Amino acid sequence: MQDKRFPKWRSWAAVALLLFVAAFIAIVWPRAQNEKPAPIVEAPESTPLAPPPPLRLLDRAALIEAAVKAASAYASGRSLDDAVADLAGRRFELVMPLGCAGPLKIDATAGNGWRYDAESGILQVAFPSYLIGLPENFFGDGSEGDAVVGLGKGFWIEREWLRDAVCPKEPKFAAEDLVPDAPSLAIAETGAMQAPRATVRDRSDYRVSKRVSSEQAPDQEGLRIAIVGRLATNRPMPIYCRSADQNKRPICVILARFDRVSVTNATGSEIFGEWQY
Repeated sequence: MQDKRFPKWRSWAAVALLLFVAAFIAIVWPRAQNEKPAPIVEAPESTPLAPPPPLRLLDRAALIEAAVKAASAYASGRSLDDAVADLAGRRFELVMPLGCAGPLKIDATAGNGWRYDAESGILQVAFPSYLIGLPENFFGDGSEGDAVVGLGKGFWIEREWLRDAVCPKEPKFAAEDLVPDAPSLAIAETGAMQAPRATVRDRSDYRVSKRVSSEQAPDQEGLRIAIVGRLATNRPMPIYCRSADQNKRPICVILARFDRVSVTNATGSEIFGEWQY
């Protein structure tokens, strides 16, 4: 006898639900078991940026080129370009020939050059460490907004048209009317830069007296002065130019701090004297 409390359609619904569940398990479950989890992709390790290569030392050619730009800007009334301004604080090594005219005829300690005594084997070298002929007020007196600074150690860069630190060859052209140009480019420390320093060589000469062999003695290539240091950072520009005549080349002074001054043979392979600061 059929139970009226449990209608027939409910029985069929229960059967259908069971069949659906069974079909779902038969189809979906195996597929889920066979599916592999997606691989975990790890983010690549970040490679640290390589530091920028160190700036090379400014050499003689680079310093002269910067001075040419500074002189041109000053003479034309233009401001210096960023290329020159960016040189502030850069390290440099300036090499200058010394004694290209041969040995001095007198005691070398009283001049600017060298002398070698073959009998005693003594090499004498002397060169001034201050800028002879530069006006005292070259760096300004404050009237034009310039910093009032004193002049310290300094060197005229002779034959600034030579980009290489070599002695010039004997000219083949002779003309009595051609007058050699006086140096118009120098490198110097100013008093403002020297003030914190204990060692200041002002208005004195560098001197060397050393016994060397005849093979080490200078020849027609002379000697070399090598200055290592850093260009000034306490001025708007590391090169300062002035002129009193618009028809003459401006005189320019490269402002710097000297770390080492040395005198060497022509190739720089042997040091005869060295001063460190």
